[in-house]
Amino acid sequence: MDQLTAARRTRIRHQLKHPVEDFLFDYYSLRPGRLRRWHPGYGVTLTGARAAEYDGTTGYRRVPDGVRVDPAHLAAAAYWTIAWDALVAAQAALARRSEDGIAT
Repeated sequence: MDQLTAARRTRIRHQLKHPVEDFLFDYYSLRPGRLRRWHPGYGVTLTGARAAEYDGTTGYRRVPDGVRVDPAHLAAAAYWTIAWDALVAAQAALARRSEDGIAT
């Protein structure tokens, strides 16, 4: 991931712009540091030092044998993604109706 974010980090340091990458990082609210951090993925239980590293991290919870992704966190994130997509689709439908001369 370091190689994929190196150019972005360099541009930030030098206050340079890149229209596409700037848009993607801003639109998706991503920071290179968050992308650079390894995550085990859903269904993987971390133990030992890795468990200690992730214990208390947003989106993870302690389970009897270690630390793993919290399904409730994923469900909440999915809910807001679906709600946002529905809002965007509704706004687009209203705009099309308006363009077609249909009263809303």
